[in-house]
Amino acid sequence: MKFCISFLLTLLLIFPANSLPASAQAKGTWRSVRTNNLTVIGNADAESLRQVAVWLEFFHAAFGRLVSRSVFDASVPTTVVVFRDEASFTPFKPLYQGRPQNVGGYFQSGDDVNYIVISLDEGQQLPFSTAFHEYVHLHLKDNLPGASLWLNEGLAELYGALQFSRGEALLGAPLVHHVGRLRSQELLPLTSLFEIDHSSPHYNEQEKVGIFYGQSWALVHYLMLGLDGGRQQQFSQFLQQVSRGETSEKALERAFGKTVELLEEEFQDYVQRGQFSAQRIVSTDNPEAFAATAMQRSALSEGEANFYLGDLLLHTNRPIEAEVYFKQAIAAEPNFLPTYAALGQLYAYQRRYAEAKKYLERAAQAPQNYNVHYLYAYALSREGVSATGHIREYSPEKVAVMREQLLRAIKLAPKFAPAYHLLALVDLVADQNLDEALAMARKATQLEPSKPGYALLLAHIHARRGNSGEATTILETLTRNSDAEVRTEAQSLLDSLSRSGATSSRESASSRSAVGSALNSEPE
Repeated sequence: MKFCISFLLTLLLIFPANSLPASAQAKGTWRSVRTNNLTVIGNADAESLRQVAVWLEFFHAAFGRLVSRSVFDASVPTTVVVFRDEASFTPFKPLYQGRPQNVGGYFQSGDDVNYIVISLDEGQQLPFSTAFHEYVHLHLKDNLPGASLWLNEGLAELYGALQFSRGEALLGAPLVHHVGRLRSQELLPLTSLFEIDHSSPHYNEQEKVGIFYGQSWALVHYLMLGLDGGRQQQFSQFLQQVSRGETSEKALERAFGKTVELLEEEFQDYVQRGQFSAQRIVSTDNPEAFAATAMQRSALSEGEANFYLGDLLLHTNRPIEAEVYFKQAIAAEPNFLPTYAALGQLYAYQRRYAEAKKYLERAAQAPQNYNVHYLYAYALSREGVSATGHIREYSPEKVAVMREQLLRAIKLAPKFAPAYHLLALVDLVADQNLDEALAMARKATQLEPSKPGYALLLAHIHARRGNSGEATTILETLTRNSDAEVRTEAQSLLDSLSRSGATSSRESASSRSAVGSALNSEPE
């Protein structure tokens, strides 16, 4: 039967490593293909890389029509890394207990870039299914961020196996490897399935991961396509509940009007019958029609390739290996500024501020992302911090540079609260631009009202400006905060205001003493 397009519109609208030395990975031929929506890089041959780019753009368009919206967050670019074989892919796989996970690809989200990583191993019969699977994770990240792992992987397995032919797409065709495993192995209790996360053995260990993926796919298939699609409205309600933060159990019971125990009995019967009926979707395009979007094909230099590989490792929380690649990238191509930005950010997060300053200063010479400018200013700000964590003064030259960098960061990311907070702090320490400091501190507090350090800074600025009443109101609340350092800082400023008689902030201890360490939070 033909699948109801309106259901699909509703469905997603809501929501030890390889022994090769590090340098050997980037010395081969690396290429890039830029499309309308993606940057695709890889060490695969030129035609394979072009085909991956074409098929992903095709899937982007087809999937976008299914959900009736643009499915990329254009503010966060997406890079697809394509490895030609398992040998070159293995050193970049996510690690579990120190060893590479048994995966054919993965999706890694980030605040500055998303990565889709796949391998085109010769034995892979469906070379693009992994890319489609990881693409779905990209969409779910933005539209259903609260989805449990089983739901995330189940939807990705279902949509990642979408088959295209002659103007039609087939959704939910039985996946032989899953069906066979479901028939031969005991199913996990649903309560156990719902508790699996990225650290669980069933997600990482080869002998257990198969049943997790198979059962997740089958459960989504049952909930979404079972009973000839008769549960479409209920499944949509279920996703709406999940998007609001409900657990899988509560969301299922509310949407389907049955207990999880009863749904589990029906699901087990569904699996035993093995009738995983596919649904047809009409009016899809020919993938080759998207060949024109695979533009700007070029070879990557060794420095560029090392940068991308290092950045991928950094985003998968492997900073030691990432640092090696970044240094190799700079040695091979000293004028490629993105590498300086990445290495500077790595050092900043490791609190190696002197080293971070060196690389971020170079990166900030050209237009960069907001975080480069913020972290450069932050690294400079740390040079004025004493051994006790207090700040007394900054030189006028340093103040000027920090202000310039923070204003750049704010322009690039108007909702990034730490930049407002740090600019207010710089103004306070410099004892200048106090009107600006007040506005910046208020903005930071409005953007992130849960940060007590932001409110504490606002109180300091009020005290410096002579607004003792406003300062006292904020400080009295902060003296009851759960953070002991915040309580101590707040009480100290209250005491100083009391001693000075709260008359003139220019005569208060706030204007004479160092700014407390509770105000200068670590970079985010």
